Amino acid sequence: MAQAYIRSSSLGAMERCVLFAILLATVRTVAASVSGRIKYRKNPDYCLDSGENPGNGSPVFLWACNELQQQYWFWRDDSTISVGITQKCLDLPGGDPATAPNLWLWDCNGQSQQQWGWATNSLFPDSEGGGILYPLNSGAWTYCVDTANGGSPYNGQALLPWACDEQSNDGILWLVGQQTGNSSADAGGVQV
Repeated sequence: MAQAYIRSSSLGAMERCVLFAILLATVRTVAASVSGRIKYRKNPDYCLDSGENPGNGSPVFLWACNELQQQYWFWRDDSTISVGITQKCLDLPGGDPATAPNLWLWDCNGQSQQQWGWATNSLFPDSEGGGILYPLNSGAWTYCVDTANGGSPYNGQALLPWACDEQSNDGILWLVGQQTGNSSADAGGVQV
């Protein structure tokens, strides 16, 4: 890949915006190629799970990690996250993280309530530090995917959007892709 060095002082405002948009699109492309389990960093024996028969309105929760399709997630090009071989996506009921109850699945439609972002852990930015998972419509470090009731993870523990703040680093951290210890085939061979 050719590298280009551009002096920011030689660029006008419009050129800087275009360059930023290109860089942002590149980051999203990398994130879109991630697949595999999404593990709870505090206890990576627990993964996001959709249940055995995922349908519209089915809750998404923590469950002991296993080899079943209900724990295999695909980060798609439109920033949605689908589960297993279904056409169901992680969904924010009502679309507003401030009022949404627990996360659930719904037919993938690419709308804003199904678009998710990823931000690395600012204290541990290496691949082992994990990152926050957040609704794109709220922006990074505004609302983060969190566990209901806090405490130690358990099978069936609900997931919900929760107010978080980068300064206090209080977002729950998740591991995806190669961070999960999946094989490269299972993880898509990509680190976020």
